[in-house]
Amino acid sequence: MKRIFAMAFLLLAWIATIAQNYPSEWVRYTSDGYFHDIESAQHKQDALDLARSNLAKQIQVRVEEISKIDKQVINGRSSISYSSSKGFSTDVDMKLAQTLSSYDENLGKYYVIAYINKEEACNFYENEIKMLISNIGSHIAIADNYISTGFKTKAKEELQNTLALFGQKDEPLFWLNVFGLDENKMQRYLNEINSNEQTVKSKIADLEHGLRIFLDCKADLFGNSYPTLANTIKGDLSEIGCTFVTSAAEADWAVYVSANAREYNAPTIGGHTTYFAYIDATLAIDKVVTNQRIYEDALTEKGGHTHNYTEAARDGYKQIAPKIIELINQYIKQ
Repeated sequence: MKRIFAMAFLLLAWIATIAQNYPSEWVRYTSDGYFHDIESAQHKQDALDLARSNLAKQIQVRVEEISKIDKQVINGRSSISYSSSKGFSTDVDMKLAQTLSSYDENLGKYYVIAYINKEEACNFYENEIKMLISNIGSHIAIADNYISTGFKTKAKEELQNTLALFGQKDEPLFWLNVFGLDENKMQRYLNEINSNEQTVKSKIADLEHGLRIFLDCKADLFGNSYPTLANTIKGDLSEIGCTFVTSAAEADWAVYVSANAREYNAPTIGGHTTYFAYIDATLAIDKVVTNQRIYEDALTEKGGHTHNYTEAARDGYKQIAPKIIELINQYIKQ
């Protein structure tokens, strides 16, 4: 028992001695609201280096404690695995460290304190989280604007790019945990981030169905209907995720194609006759949501065949179909 009292007396005496040698206002930095270390040396830089090094070690110890927790944050619904934070460097946080120094003329020593204010550190990382949430919200708003104006392809690209932002939450949330942010606040930030992530994923899923196209395609082959043109257009557009509806009112885009075949000539060279026919087509594309005609023009393409004009016209349709599809693709992807 006497030994314990003796050790306690020596400890109190050492604390008192140290307290006498550094400014009394430093006491505030030794409270639970701070990570801190106080060192002394004959050379100021030596004391400063040692204080910063020991402060970094304290942070590292706290990091290792948090890393072992692998804490589930939001009631099992969503979580951040803090064990993944082992890659986070304490150097990141030493930028938040501040130092003060004092010189004791009697002892010829410099006293240096290095400290991090936990509340200020939390404020720093809270601002990062708030900026991230704001940035995500801005991207969602941009995507919503694209959707409302009929630019679904751009909306989908915007939302897919937004998904990458959610990975930026891990580091600031980890450090908020290190510096002791209130658990309720932490959960509110996580709830908001997770809610935004679900919103983005839900909107992407809705857009996976692609653009809704109303196609009105009339193709004539010398008095007979030629449905192959419409089927070719639908087949190619389906491959990029477009779906087809039966009325313009249901569509994102309304596409109108009207095509006719006409005989041109049938020259005979060396006893072989080649038949040529033209396909004259008009193409119009309307953006339904804004009631705008985005494109309207006429196209002509020549086809040839050795059998007859009908086969020549079929060849003409084969030539003109890719051009019509290319134009539709160009405008509906804007």
